[in-house]
Amino acid sequence: MISRACSLILVCLAAPTWAAQSYTVDPKTSKVAFTGHSTFHDFQGTAKVTKGTITLDGERSSGAVVVDATTMDTEKKGRDQDMHAKMETAKHPSILFTLTKVSGPADAPVAHGTWSMHGVDKQLEIPFRISGDASPRLSATFKVNFNDFRVIVPRNFGMKVDPSVDVSVELALTPVASTAPAAPEPS
Repeated sequence: MISRACSLILVCLAAPTWAAQSYTVDPKTSKVAFTGHSTFHDFQGTAKVTKGTITLDGERSSGAVVVDATTMDTEKKGRDQDMHAKMETAKHPSILFTLTKVSGPADAPVAHGTWSMHGVDKQLEIPFRISGDASPRLSATFKVNFNDFRVIVPRNFGMKVDPSVDVSVELALTPVASTAPAAPEPS
C-alpha cells in the first residue's frame, strides 16, 4: 500500500502543471525562417504567418497557426520560382500547424499536432519555449522532411538539395482575456 501511494505521489509530481492561457498570434511581428542544405551551399528563407490562436493547457491544449506558403522567399528569384513550383503553392497556398496537446514540464514543453503542407498531413512533436511576460513569444526550432509531404526536391547538374529543412518559428503572442465568470463578491 505504501509503495502504491509513493508511486502515485511521484507521478503527480512529475506531471506538468499548466495554467490555462489563450493567445492570438500577431502576424506582423511573428517570424518563420527556414534553412535548406544542398551539395554546394546552404540557403535561408522566410515565410509570413497569416493568423493563429493557441490555448496552452497541457493535454487540453489546442489551436492553429497558418503560414502563407506563397510568401516563401530565399531572395533568389530562380530558386524561389522552382521552390514554389515544387511546393505547388498556387494549389496549396497555406501551411497549417494544428495543435492537439502539449506534454512535458513547463520548462521543456513539447507541442503535439498535425503539420499540413502540400496536401499532406503529418503528426509532429515540436519542442518550444515561451519567453517574456508582458509581450510573450513562443519560439521553436525543428526539422521538416519534404519527402514526408511528397515535395520533390531539386536535383540539377550534380547539385542535390537535402529534403530535410531546418525551420525556426517565433510567434508574438497576445494573451486573450479570460472569459471565466468573475468570482462572487464576499458578503
